[in-house]
Amino acid sequence: MVIQIDGGSSTNKGAQLMLYAVLQEIQSKHPAARIYLNNEHSDMTALRNTFKGLDIRKRQSNRWRNIVSKLKLASLAYKIYKPLSWRFSLRVPYKGVDILLNIGGFQFGDQWKHDTNSNASWKHYLSKMKEYGTKIIFLPQALGPFEKKGSREIVRILGAYSDIVMARDQVSYNYIDALHPSKAKVSVFPDFTATVAGIPSSQSELAKGKVCIIPNSKMISQGINTEEDFVNGIIRIIDHIQNVGRQVVLLNHEGPGDYRLCQSINENLNNKVEILQSNNALVTKGIIAASYLTISSRFHGVANALSSGVPCLATSWSHKYQKLMEDYGQKECMIDYSDKDDAVSKIEKLLNSEYNNDIRSTLKIAREKIIGINGDMWEAVWNS
Repeated sequence: MVIQIDGGSSTNKGAQLMLYAVLQEIQSKHPAARIYLNNEHSDMTALRNTFKGLDIRKRQSNRWRNIVSKLKLASLAYKIYKPLSWRFSLRVPYKGVDILLNIGGFQFGDQWKHDTNSNASWKHYLSKMKEYGTKIIFLPQALGPFEKKGSREIVRILGAYSDIVMARDQVSYNYIDALHPSKAKVSVFPDFTATVAGIPSSQSELAKGKVCIIPNSKMISQGINTEEDFVNGIIRIIDHIQNVGRQVVLLNHEGPGDYRLCQSINENLNNKVEILQSNNALVTKGIIAASYLTISSRFHGVANALSSGVPCLATSWSHKYQKLMEDYGQKECMIDYSDKDDAVSKIEKLLNSEYNNDIRSTLKIAREKIIGINGDMWEAVWNS
């Protein structure tokens, strides 16, 4: 069997975690498969060391992808001579692939640029893969809304050429179900990273028993908060937590943008805290798993906490956060840093040891249920 995985990388912790979850499943069910990773960045050495015995290969070189992206060759070629543009696209169809698993996370909706060139690239790619006999499956991801013309067109393309599109929540399902021409192809399954365990490290020791706060630059870029309000809101929360005697760590879950926020927050604190970070998604999950309470603006920071049995409060720039919380029975655990009184009230409840333990028990039960549903998801993948 030849399996190609689109999306997933070593630079984004959520994408890395989803990639680990998929490789973990393949190692369990199809260890003899040949696996091609079709993404821009993956640490092949780390993956092969983690998944010993799996035949993991890389599709295109990073150098070629970087040149294509930097010079915008696909867009330029599309304007000059449309058929030529596919040679420069980052979506290149390959023959001989039995199953294509797309683990994009969140890539279709009005938040993204679905212009004529991008949609044409998707159509060419998926239609050719289908022509080559490949089964095309989009694993659970957030979807929508689809109000813009280009966004609605990408749904039609997915409907025409995919075998299964899995929405990660009911809101995403409703968005795509309203437009998808073949409703039998659309299903709902939750985030599938609950089966991946974090690993202990020296950094998880630093986080042990503390409140772990995870900023997200998207809260600013998506217009939810100004940077000043976002930073000041976190500072007020940290001050309160420290004043009641609980220690705090900041976790850079992603890259430079989030790290800059962590630094800005820390520089303005009366009592400085540790800033933790790792390039390894499993180490990152281990840090979160060691915490007493996590307050996260990163989606997979929330997912990591909940699936590790750690009480969590979340801020949100997308419906996917609220729906994830509901999957774990924590729908009341959304906060807004601009509403200090509400945030403090919820934090104080979760700092109480008895209540904290009760939530941990609830999360453990929810995790087992979600893992069972994920098992049904993989049955649908392998048997479709």
